[in-house]
Amino acid sequence: MVVRFCFGMCTLVVLLLFQKYFTESNGILRTGAAGIAEVLAVGALGIFSGALVTAPVVRKIGRTRYMVVLLTSAAVLGTVFGLQFTMWSTMIATFVIGFSYQSSKVCMDSVVQADSDDAYVGRVFALYDTANNLCYVAAFALGVLLVPPNGRGIGVVFLIGGLFLITGIGYGLAMARLRRRPARSDERHVIASSTDEPPADSTATGSPAAARSASEQAGAQMTSGQAAAATTQAGRPPLNPH
Repeated sequence: MVVRFCFGMCTLVVLLLFQKYFTESNGILRTGAAGIAEVLAVGALGIFSGALVTAPVVRKIGRTRYMVVLLTSAAVLGTVFGLQFTMWSTMIATFVIGFSYQSSKVCMDSVVQADSDDAYVGRVFALYDTANNLCYVAAFALGVLLVPPNGRGIGVVFLIGGLFLITGIGYGLAMARLRRRPARSDERHVIASSTDEPPADSTATGSPAAARSASEQAGAQMTSGQAAAATTQAGRPPLNPH
C-alpha cells in the first residue's frame, strides 16, 4: 500500500511537470498532452516489464531478497533521476517507478492469496484492493498540499525515495524476524515461499502433491493386496470337516 501511495504521488508530479514545467520539446519528447501520452506509454512499459520479469526472478532468488533489492534500487534510482527534472530523467524515473510498482504488486498479491483461507480469499482481496485504491487517492489529496503547481517538488522526490527505502528495508527485517520465530502450521507455507532459496521440487517430501501421490500409491497397494488375498483364498481346496 505504501508503494501504491508513492505511485500515485509520482503520477501527479509527472503530469504537472509535462503540463506546466516542461515548456520546450527535446528531440522526440514533447510537452503538453503529447508529452503526457509519451510518459504514460513509458510507465505502461515499465508496468508490463515488471509483470513479465517478476515471476522468474522470484523463483531464482526468492521473494524477500527480490523485494528488498527492488525497493531499495527504486529509492536510489528514482531519487537520482527524479531530482534532475529533465524530460529524459523523468522518463527513466517513470519507467523505474512503474516497474517497481508492478513487481511489488505481483509479490504482495501472491502473499495475500497464500495467507488467506479459500473461503475468505475473495473478501480479503476486495479489502486489499480497496485499501490500495484509498492510498492512491490519498496520494493525490496530499499531493495538492505538497507538490508545487509546476510539479518541481524536490521535497516530494525525497519523500517518495524515503518511503521506498523504508518499505524495502522494513519488509526484509520483518520477514527475517518471522523466519526466526516458531511458525504456526498455517504460516509455514508463507514463510517457505518467502525464503531467499529457490523453491524445492514439487515432488519433494512434505508437499501437498507428494502427500496426495503417496496416499494414492498406498491405496493402490492396499487394493492389489486385497485382490491377491481374495484370489489365493478362492484357489484353496475346501477344508476337511472331519
